Amino acid sequence: MQEIYEKQARTPGLRDRSTVPQDELAAYDRALALVQKYSHENSVARSRPLVGGEPYALPYRVAWTNAPGIYSAFLDAAWTTSRRAGKPGWYRPSDHEWVDLVLGFDAGYLALHAGHTPNAISAGITIDAMRAVRDGQEDRLSEDDRLVVDFVRAARDGQMNDDLWQRMISRLGSLEGTIALAYQVAILVAIQIMMSSFGVPAMRPEEWEAQVQAYESGERDPADSTQDWVWATIDDDSATRGTAE
Repeated sequence: MQEIYEKQARTPGLRDRSTVPQDELAAYDRALALVQKYSHENSVARSRPLVGGEPYALPYRVAWTNAPGIYSAFLDAAWTTSRRAGKPGWYRPSDHEWVDLVLGFDAGYLALHAGHTPNAISAGITIDAMRAVRDGQEDRLSEDDRLVVDFVRAARDGQMNDDLWQRMISRLGSLEGTIALAYQVAILVAIQIMMSSFGVPAMRPEEWEAQVQAYESGERDPADSTQDWVWATIDDDSATRGTAE
């Protein structure tokens, strides 16, 4: 079994910019900007728990500097959906976070949780609901959370059915938003695959529990660890829901 709690020997290091072809320099600089954003110099990254002794997701960002053209296209594909979360007819910011949480808990590979757990709390997902999914006790979820979790699993596993699809259309208010949520599942499955392929370490289960206990006790504030783009989608969601009400 692969060791998932430590960075692996195959994990790519930072590519030297001088080796990058001229036509990929802009893509390389885009990847490098994310390396910097996920390093200790960034206050949000610094407030999150270390994973395998390094800032959350930093090895993943560094690895992609070795294939900047591919990464830039991948970012465009991901951001097309994720940056619209919370807008009318689109999926909610919490739905995005449920995808990260469900994929990690189900796979036993918590590579996304150090960052997406505080994002999820800021987006309105309770720690009790997260623990319910971790523990396989989905009967403890609200009806709305259960719908999202079921949708994520159905999309991931190729088990979508007409009833679940139609219920999500009714919930979101549009077919396009429902397609986007299924697509977001596909994107995050791809990210999880690439993190595993790169040998990016995951949190240990007890480290994740310590993280959420620190949020519960007030020792840490999840807001400090929530990324700027997540706050933007939360603001959009609040405006949308306010308009609807």
